Amino acid sequence: MTTTAPDGAALAQARTHFVTGVAAFEAGRLDDAVAALEAALALAPGRPSVLVNLAATRLAQGLPEPALPLLEQALAAEPADAQAWCHHALALVALGRDGDSIASFDRSLALPDAPAVAAIQRALALRRQGLAQDALAALESLCDSAAPDDPLPWLERGLALQVLQRHDEAADCYRRACAVPGAPARAFALLGALLKDAHQPDEARFHLREALARDPSDAVTRYLLASVDRIEAPPQSPAGYVISLFDDYAERFDQHLVDTLCYQAPQRLADLLPAPRPGTTVLDLGCGTGLMAAALAERAGASATTAPEVDGVDLAPAMLARARARGLYRHLDAADIARHLAATTRRYDWVLATDVFIYIGALEAVFAGMARVLAPGGLAGFSLEVLSPQDSAGTPGWQLRPSARYAHSAAYVRALAAAGNWQELHLEPGPLREDQRQPVAGLYVVLRRG
Repeated sequence: MTTTAPDGAALAQARTHFVTGVAAFEAGRLDDAVAALEAALALAPGRPSVLVNLAATRLAQGLPEPALPLLEQALAAEPADAQAWCHHALALVALGRDGDSIASFDRSLALPDAPAVAAIQRALALRRQGLAQDALAALESLCDSAAPDDPLPWLERGLALQVLQRHDEAADCYRRACAVPGAPARAFALLGALLKDAHQPDEARFHLREALARDPSDAVTRYLLASVDRIEAPPQSPAGYVISLFDDYAERFDQHLVDTLCYQAPQRLADLLPAPRPGTTVLDLGCGTGLMAAALAERAGASATTAPEVDGVDLAPAMLARARARGLYRHLDAADIARHLAATTRRYDWVLATDVFIYIGALEAVFAGMARVLAPGGLAGFSLEVLSPQDSAGTPGWQLRPSARYAHSAAYVRALAAAGNWQELHLEPGPLREDQRQPVAGLYVVLRRG
């Protein structure tokens, strides 16, 4: 098959469309840019410069799928285009293919006109793959050569150090980023969050307030500041905070939680439940990696006839992936707990939640949702961090703690149970896990729906 080369008039018209498209892209008019660049491509098919610019526009629109084949076509024609290799890598990153992106970043960086963004984005991809040590090595050289007004290498170096549990060095990197004139809110937010976890509330408060002053729309920073100030606490953790926390934590979640923090909530709650009847259906709220389902399966032992049928719901995709790998769940859904309880058409014998309500302060909607999905006589079982009567004085029955977790009073739980006509079967104190080698006091609750 042969194609006809465009004539001079067509090339001139294609050039006009190309220039128009580039100008529209630079002005932020992405739809206009796509239209102009596609018009140029129709008149001059296969032009690498047009293909690369159209792909860059598609990436700016958040559409990596159509961008990738455009870049592959451009690179087949001009394999020494560093900009195209960088865009190719960025498209792979946007498609969740961090591992594949590294080779494309390397091809870009091997060329003399590699864009500066390729090196930093390669380091980010390494960190996201769990290769924090490799990312750190790349970032150290980037920090050495960084421009005085560029905070990004210092921020990313701090994140890599934080993953490696080198928190003091991470804080130094964040401070370097904060010292850059016009430093972004994220620099102060990362430093404030790290200092909060290091039990330095005064300095944490200062940096979180600075972050919020620079970006008042940041719900996560507002939430963390509320946990330090203990004022104006939102009724639950921001979804973005929970997803980021647990997606970053998923790979080491089981080992760290069980082996390091002596986590025992699933087993303790399972021990309070009656022996499941054949066909018992269970909804595991905030299922995480599936530790509650594993505890139920362990209790059922070798008897497949008494093993319950378990569905799970969680916000964090990486946690759901690990739960799916256990093979213990019938259905898994990525959703907010209260919204899922309000919308699902499935009904259950039991609804369970361990170390989940620590990210929800006001439990009224959750109680209503549990009542909705449970059959009459069904059981709701859950664990809570517990507030002492002294700490709960003057609160609505729940409190956001400096740990950025919520705690609830026994009186609050009993009031909700009474309002919903729940029968209290168990409300027992017991440790949930350890924090700083000290047991975290909790409540284990089992209620029967009236």
